[in-house]
Amino acid sequence: MKKTKLATALALAVGVGAWQGAQAVNLNPDGSGDALYFPYYTVRTSDSGSAMTTSIVIVNTTNQTKEVKVRFREGKNSWEVLDFDVYLSPQDIWTGALTMSPNGGGMLSTADTSCTVPAIPQGGVEFIPSEFSNLSSSVYFPDGAGEGLDRTTEGYVEILEMGVINDTSDAATGTNASLSSGQQFTPATWAKHNSAGMPNNCQALVNAWTDGNWSTIGNVSGVSEPTGGLMGEANIIDVADAVNYGVNAVAIDHTFQGTGTANHVPLGTDEPNLASAATTSNVFTPGGI
Repeated sequence: MKKTKLATALALAVGVGAWQGAQAVNLNPDGSGDALYFPYYTVRTSDSGSAMTTSIVIVNTTNQTKEVKVRFREGKNSWEVLDFDVYLSPQDIWTGALTMSPNGGGMLSTADTSCTVPAIPQGGVEFIPSEFSNLSSSVYFPDGAGEGLDRTTEGYVEILEMGVINDTSDAATGTNASLSSGQQFTPATWAKHNSAGMPNNCQALVNAWTDGNWSTIGNVSGVSEPTGGLMGEANIIDVADAVNYGVNAVAIDHTFQGTGTANHVPLGTDEPNLASAATTSNVFTPGGI
């Protein structure tokens, strides 16, 4: 059985007793950080029988291009039910909506144009109970809390900065090299929105992971350490009953200070996570800080 990772995250930020001015891990009252936690999402039906929707907003308040892990965890035992990477250009905003899927689980839909890896289909993507249920996997870990899709209809959201993305003078490799002869590896430019509101080249970012510059383990071309500046907001909405609950993300700042490019990992793992978080902090004691 897995410990609830939301509780672990908040304990990390509060328990260190960090002093904000010391550039140590801390809960940021301004709502900005390199790790965000939305404590609750739901797509269940209300007492009156109407469907609930949860909207998610993630904001990059900086002038840097950010690579961000978005991970949804079900509420009973914190199993992951969906994750993807989103590339936020400077001052960019990503939005998505959670609703009940036709099969009775949670699902994510978005009309946002910011690049995601993998791409989110136009019709949305359903949450998958692959870790605790045999509905979608032959290798799973039943925990006694149920194996149905219903478990994916409520939980929480984890947002972790993977790093700052920069253009490089490195040669593009793999399918990225087919963009043009002698193409340089410029992921920040590819992620930036053009005049039509679309990323300049989202496919090149996808290719970077499949057989390009980021496909080799440890290849962190153009990536630098997370710097924070992410903010978030969620709204749990019941249209039929005219109800809206606003939820600000819990922002943890300097979470990955000093960790370098450790968060820049491919999909298919449980990383990045708080295991790679910074552990140094300044605390108040009777003798000072």
